Amino acid sequence: MTFSSLVIGDYQKLIDQLQEDLSEKENERKTISEHLDEVELELKRILDNYASLLTKYGLVVEERDALIQEGASHLEKR
Repeated sequence: MTFSSLVIGDYQKLIDQLQEDLSEKENERKTISEHLDEVELELKRILDNYASLLTKYGLVVEERDALIQEGASHLEKR
């Protein structure tokens, strides 16, 4: 084997290792991206539930205030 063929062989091994590393990093990136998508979806569900809960709470407060006002009006009429 000549010196140049040894150097080429070393470079080929390096290229193969770098390609393998790149493939592993791409797989990690895909996994992280999929997990991020799942987290974003769950966060959207939580925010939607929170908004719904706030709306319901507002309606309950309005109903409570109306009942208090009605009770106060009823007491004033006595």
